[in-house]
Amino acid sequence: MSTYKELAGLKIKTVTSDPSNPLLGEMWYNSTTGSLKVRTFSPGSWTSANSAGGSYMTFAGCGTKAAYVKTMGNDGTPGPNPFGNDTKEYDGTNWTSAPNCPYSSRDPGGAGIQTAALFFGGQGSPATLNTSVSYDGSSFSGTPSMGNPRRSCNGGGTSTAAITVGGAGPASGSPEGAMTNVEHYNGSSWSEEATIPVASRGGTIIGSEPAALFVGGVSPASTATYEYDGSSWTTGGTANTARATQNAGGAGTQTAGLVYGGGPSVSAVESYDGTSFTSDSTLGSGNNGQGNANPTPYSAPTTALYVGNPNPPDSFPAAMTVEEYSVAAAATQTVAVT
Repeated sequence: MSTYKELAGLKIKTVTSDPSNPLLGEMWYNSTTGSLKVRTFSPGSWTSANSAGGSYMTFAGCGTKAAYVKTMGNDGTPGPNPFGNDTKEYDGTNWTSAPNCPYSSRDPGGAGIQTAALFFGGQGSPATLNTSVSYDGSSFSGTPSMGNPRRSCNGGGTSTAAITVGGAGPASGSPEGAMTNVEHYNGSSWSEEATIPVASRGGTIIGSEPAALFVGGVSPASTATYEYDGSSWTTGGTANTARATQNAGGAGTQTAGLVYGGGPSVSAVESYDGTSFTSDSTLGSGNNGQGNANPTPYSAPTTALYVGNPNPPDSFPAAMTVEEYSVAAAATQTVAVT
């Protein structure tokens, strides 16, 4: 049997306190605690967080796990579902009430960060909406309307470089009226962009205009993805997990992104490097949820947040699922000795 020194080139030292900056693979015995320890690499992980009240289904949200905002949606009351306009903010620990959105809808879209967010579209009463508003962390303001009404929206980017792909428009013969239309908001107006090759609704957008990745949003579920460069769409890497028309979480950029959750009842998580997908740690429960919806690096300390509908879907009454992501990093672990 090989010794630790033969394998790692290091002896196991006896110390009275853990070293401040150990090397990966380094092992030591802490005589104070009586434990054998090793410096290793801890994979990414998800942990449960506090649930938010209010409209906990079919809402829009954006931000990071340290500063998030969600608004509109419905409370899951058996149909006809009432439309909500309540707003909640998350500070990394607690949810608090914020000013109501100027309009009520379910299935709207969102993009940006808590202090510079954009919300748009959704199903109103009785029509699908093209309404758009901005949020600065303390109040809402009206913005120019989208060119096309849509619900089952997705969104990504910033409040001055946002993009929404597809969505369900007025019924037009296809299921839910799924669209190929794409629109971009530049901080002052919406404009139409190149259409995506496949009609879609829901799904998720990673990145920002003009460098975005679209995942899911189709029926039947598919592993196909699409990249956008600001002028045209091309086929992206093939995802490991097929996702359908339910919303999924997305964080990061087109070349360093994270996609998580989605439908039908998908808990799988994958990272994307601009070419290929790699499986990551799974969510505790995934179904039709929202993610960061902005290009903040998901590897940053203010990393990814998943705010999802109840699972199983359409359960009432129920609480939404909120989970925080911790990126893979070096960590000290205690070795079990038998």
